[in-house]
Amino acid sequence: MYLHKYFAFQLKDWPPDKDFSSYLPDHFADLMKWIPLKPYILREGHFNLASAMPLFFARPQPGPEMYTAYGNAPYSFRPELLIR
Repeated sequence: MYLHKYFAFQLKDWPPDKDFSSYLPDHFADLMKWIPLKPYILREGHFNLASAMPLFFARPQPGPEMYTAYGNAPYSFRPELLIR
């Protein structure tokens, strides 16, 4: 059996069907406790435009959502190629 030496695993838009707070309520509460710029980011934040929209508008998904990836790059890390 041939195994690829380069691979990547990705998880996008998790959870796709429910609210993050219903899947992991303790993690959600901790995230909301330490999140920066609370007036802009929290669901009930004063400057959060999505929370101030009238009900007849299509509301965006409240979030947060998780995007994560794990993998092996097809090239080796070479510090001398970094732009300084």
